[in-house]
Amino acid sequence: MFRIAMVIVCFFAVTACGPMYRTNYNYIPPVDMQGKMCAMQCEQVKLQCFHLAEAEYQNCRLREEINMREERHHRHHDKKGHWNDFYGSFCSADTTKQQCESSYRSCYEICGGRVVTNTQCVAFCDKR
Repeated sequence: MFRIAMVIVCFFAVTACGPMYRTNYNYIPPVDMQGKMCAMQCEQVKLQCFHLAEAEYQNCRLREEINMREERHHRHHDKKGHWNDFYGSFCSADTTKQQCESSYRSCYEICGGRVVTNTQCVAFCDKR
C-alpha cells in the first residue's frame, strides 16, 4: 500500500511542475443607471451562489465525516482487515465558486459593463 501511495505522490509531483497561471479581471461599469442597477443584481446573485456553494461544501464534509465514522465502526466490530487512517476529502467548493464567478462576468457584460482579462504566468514559467 505504501508503494502505491509513493507512486501516486511522485506522479503528481512530476506533473505539477507545469506553468501555473492566474487571471485577473478588471470590471468597467455600465454607463447608464439601468445598467448599473442590473450589475448590482448580478453581484447579489453571485453572493447567493457563493453562499450556496459553501453550504454544499459543508454538507459534503459532514457526509464524509459520517461515512468515515461508520467505516471505522464497522471495521472495529468486524475485526477484518486493517484500517487505513488516510481518508482524503473529495469535497470542494472551488469549482462551484469558479462557476459563480464566470456567471457573474457574463451577467455583468449583459448589463452593459465590460470585463477585461489579464492572464499571467505566476509559477514554473518558461524563460525562453
